[in-house]
Amino acid sequence: MLCYHGFPLLKPKGLPLLRFYILTLKGHSRDNLTKLPASYVISGSKWVGWVGITLAAMVGLEPFTHFVQAIMASDFYLLGWVNAIWLVLGSILLLLGLDQLKVTGKLEITTRNVVCNYRNLFGTTRWEERISGYKGLKVKKESEKSGVFNAIIYTIWLEHSSKSRSIRIFRAGSDLYIEEDLEKYSQMFGLRVVK
Repeated sequence: MLCYHGFPLLKPKGLPLLRFYILTLKGHSRDNLTKLPASYVISGSKWVGWVGITLAAMVGLEPFTHFVQAIMASDFYLLGWVNAIWLVLGSILLLLGLDQLKVTGKLEITTRNVVCNYRNLFGTTRWEERISGYKGLKVKKESEKSGVFNAIIYTIWLEHSSKSRSIRIFRAGSDLYIEEDLEKYSQMFGLRVVK
């Protein structure tokens, strides 16, 4: 299963809202890419979503009641600037939490291109990239939370100049056969290995 990790970023000079995300095969080595074409489901992190909603309730509920009281009294001086700031912060956390719960989509990888379609709270995104548009394959040594400990994993990525289009296609708990796997993916995609 693919997992979306999204945080909104504002482009400079007032351009529209962008999405930063990483497409990654999450969790199980059996999800490693073995043949093409391949199709994966994209979903948001439910845990991050519920944490965002819970934090929104914790920081935004009391300011929201002050806001309602200020509206009913027609006196916005009752709200105060501190409550207004906490209300905005709670609203942002609520939107980010709901966004994570709403993310759905599909990623398809063929021998010729990668197509990504997903929908979230803020709209629909679709992009398509030719395999030749990728810089190559890259091996990374990463740390992954495993219970109370961090585990070292080895991953192979389809590396793109835009980080949001880089895709993790392989993960393993050991680097024992990583060179053979890298060679297999290099032949599968017709891409070179990059450092």
